[in-house]
Amino acid sequence: MFRFKSYTKDLYTIKSYNLMGKIVVKKEGFKCERCEHEWIPNDIKQEPTVCPKCKSPYWNKPRKLKK
Repeated sequence: MFRFKSYTKDLYTIKSYNLMGKIVVKKEGFKCERCEHEWIPNDIKQEPTVCPKCKSPYWNKPRKLKK
């Protein structure tokens, strides 16, 4: 019987197989402070202008708390 576990942690996926060796792959990416969306861009050297999910230009600035 072939079984596997798959779970996501931050920006990479870990899969462990009972019949095969396992490997962990780590890559740098970005996380939106507004909607918590995480993504890996094509060019990591250039900072994105907007979040691809919520389209916020303030993706790298946390929301201000209401008083």
